[in-house]
Amino acid sequence: MKWLAVAIVCCSIVLGRDARAQDAGLADVTALVVALDDLSKRGTEDGIAAALSDARKANPSKYWADDFDLLAALIATHPSPADDAKVAIDIEAAFSALADIATTKAITAMIEHAGIHRSQFRFDVSRRVRETADRALPALILAKGGSSFENRKWASAQLEAMGKRVAPDAVQTKSEDVLVEVLTAFGTVRDRDALPVTLAFTSSERKRVREAARASVLAYGKDARPNLVEVYGNLLGHPPAADVPAGAIAAELFALADKQRLADLDAIVDLGLKEQSSGDNAGAVEQFDRALAREPSLDRKREMVPAFVARGDSLAETDPLAARQAYQEALALDPETARKGQIQGALALLDAEALRAKGIDDRASWEHVLDLDPGNAKANAELERLNAAHADRASRANQYTYAGAGILAVLCLLVLFGLRGKRA
Repeated sequence: MKWLAVAIVCCSIVLGRDARAQDAGLADVTALVVALDDLSKRGTEDGIAAALSDARKANPSKYWADDFDLLAALIATHPSPADDAKVAIDIEAAFSALADIATTKAITAMIEHAGIHRSQFRFDVSRRVRETADRALPALILAKGGSSFENRKWASAQLEAMGKRVAPDAVQTKSEDVLVEVLTAFGTVRDRDALPVTLAFTSSERKRVREAARASVLAYGKDARPNLVEVYGNLLGHPPAADVPAGAIAAELFALADKQRLADLDAIVDLGLKEQSSGDNAGAVEQFDRALAREPSLDRKREMVPAFVARGDSLAETDPLAARQAYQEALALDPETARKGQIQGALALLDAEALRAKGIDDRASWEHVLDLDPGNAKANAELERLNAAHADRASRANQYTYAGAGILAVLCLLVLFGLRGKRA
């Protein structure tokens, strides 16, 4: 019984179990969209209306409340449902699952199917969308700018009811994920009223927000040019050339915003480089860490590599773990640095010294250091020591061999002369 299986799954959602974990895939948005498309062709409008009416009559004081569970009411009032009631239950089950997922794709699917069977379920879709709060904003913005007049009108009403009708209000959310999707939605529908707000976020300190805003502005294409020209003129004191396309203007503005945003970070990096040149590598690393904490992808991070390498060198004897961390950070800053072999050699040297500390004098580990960094003086010295020790052991072995041979010869002579004496 399909309707019963759907009902069981949706009851589990109400109880707090994650429908996305269901093997049947009922919470998969694509599968639910297919199911709703099929359900839109099944049942009769009058029969579905009757099923909804039964649920309303059984719950006259709660039916329109925001916390009313229409799915549970339909199941309770139709324990042995007829075909139309089964369709109504299946539709509500699908909407319940989509509301539980609450991604932009899921909420969009709800909105796009709210009009099935003469929009008899639209009031419940409205209720479920309100329950998802800010998570519904991107989907509502997409619906407001979509092709369906009915959905545009309905989405506008929902946004107004939520106090999010205009772009400055829509971006007021505590969720970075929602903000990123809201900015993306603005660019998708090319909401001209939202463009000034979107432009404001192109210089955000938050990388994901900044990138989403910039992609959105570029998605407007030539429609963004008037706003870009205005911003360009305000910042540079003159408009761009008339033949410069919107994308090029945007790129120049983004570069200027980055320069301004990173100005104080540049000052921190310059201070670190100054401390490095004076020999204070610990101070330099401290300044670089400050800058990297704010902007891990800082373009100037390659300039920091020498300080981290020097820091590692200074700690190699006293604090091997801290030295290793410094070397590894140097490689992370610039994986293809010209010092790559030197850094990898220094790390291999720490490994070789760790083995030696355990009493393992492994020639191969020192040779590995030289494979990575042929000029490593310490590895060369250790190999020379091992070679000298080997030569010394070989020399002593030869001495022992010669001495043994001499003793053996003397013994042989004594035995020989002894035998001759007896015969005489």
